[in-house]
Amino acid sequence: MNIVTTQAEAGEAALWPSTDGKVVDRKFRRILSSVVLIAADILAVAIGFLLPHTIYIGPQWSGHGVVMAGSLLPLFIGVSLSHHAYSFDVLTNGSAGIARTVRSFLFAVLILALMAYAIKAGADFSRAVFLSGTALSLTLIILFRLIATHMVAGILGGSLHSIIVVVDDVDFVPQNGDVWFTPQSVGFDPARYGPYELDIFASRVRSADRLLIACSRKRYQQWASVLRGLAVQGELLAEADGGLGIIALGRYDNNQTMQVSSRQLSLPDRVLKRFLDLVVAGGAILILSPLLVATAIAIRTESRGPAFFVQSRIGRDNRLFSMYKFRSMFTDKCDADAEQLTQRNDARVTRVGNFIRRTSIDELPQLFNVLKGDMSIVGPRPHALSAKAADKLYWDVDPRYRHRHSMKPGITGLAQVRGHRGNTERTEDLTNRLQADLEYLANWSIWRDIAIIFQTIGVLRHDNAF
Repeated sequence: MNIVTTQAEAGEAALWPSTDGKVVDRKFRRILSSVVLIAADILAVAIGFLLPHTIYIGPQWSGHGVVMAGSLLPLFIGVSLSHHAYSFDVLTNGSAGIARTVRSFLFAVLILALMAYAIKAGADFSRAVFLSGTALSLTLIILFRLIATHMVAGILGGSLHSIIVVVDDVDFVPQNGDVWFTPQSVGFDPARYGPYELDIFASRVRSADRLLIACSRKRYQQWASVLRGLAVQGELLAEADGGLGIIALGRYDNNQTMQVSSRQLSLPDRVLKRFLDLVVAGGAILILSPLLVATAIAIRTESRGPAFFVQSRIGRDNRLFSMYKFRSMFTDKCDADAEQLTQRNDARVTRVGNFIRRTSIDELPQLFNVLKGDMSIVGPRPHALSAKAADKLYWDVDPRYRHRHSMKPGITGLAQVRGHRGNTERTEDLTNRLQADLEYLANWSIWRDIAIIFQTIGVLRHDNAF
């Protein structure tokens, strides 16, 4: 059944009474805790070598101990990162964190000693400072880690993850004071919903690290499909069911859970991808600024109205955002919901609009969406709410459609560089794109993003755009 509700109807649903409290977003707390551990280790090594340096050589800011500390610290932190000494799992396991850090430190010391031997620099440094610094640093690392572990416990407030429980059609009482609500309280039904209802539901659970669904067996498949479209670790509180594509089993109090979805990218991967987005988008805006200004002037000169066209699109977590494009149609004929596919020689499209659509210039304002964080340079293309393939809404064509929304949408993507662009007049036009998007999600790497960016340059102009 095709469901596309109005924004007003979805807004009314959001006013329904809710049983939830405010969930604590623990992402920042985890990052801050890791920073505390890194700072503790840096301080331990700095003091460990500078103190012997001061005792044996004197209080000057040059010499053996300073050079040793400056050389060892980058090695030590780099090795510690590779050995996951600051990963989230050690935040609640102090002994594991200490063990990984000690191993990393000893390995870094060994590398430094071998480098000094290889370049024949060992004779130029004080063995007393080196040995004393190593021993003192090792002692301080353990001591400072023990202190930092207590600080981390206070920062985390007793819990590493934020949990939200959705209680659907079963009798279930969440434990430990976890935040919970019923889908009915926000007007959401996993068997029958439109983009506005899904946007509201996603907004309510966006701060969760674990999203648990308590439901009956008949609702397993429906909720599993919803969870796979969210950038969250999604679990069903139920007995194991092999037909759901379970990726892990877990526990919630005395109940077994089935994990059917997870965050698409780890924190380091998300940071790396965001860095690439900012560099490429910022650089492109600076380089293309004359073209952006000229295009805006040309649009305003040919027809009255704004130079930009803003349209609601479906983004990560199935949440709605405002996407920017250059206006390519006459103002009074713009189709905000994409109800009607653009045809060849479409009377609604201006002459300037026809050119910028064929050359993909109309998409350039989305660089500002990237800077805002709504989009990425590379990712599944965001679609309009009413977009159809063969007169069927996209999410009615294939049940996997919303799975592509577990990652930020992109200006370009694997589907685009493979030529899957333009109108979706047949269901195959959508499924071809969907298959490419799902392949991209399953095999993401920063190098693939870079490759797609370069491949996009060769397909900027295409004959399927009109």
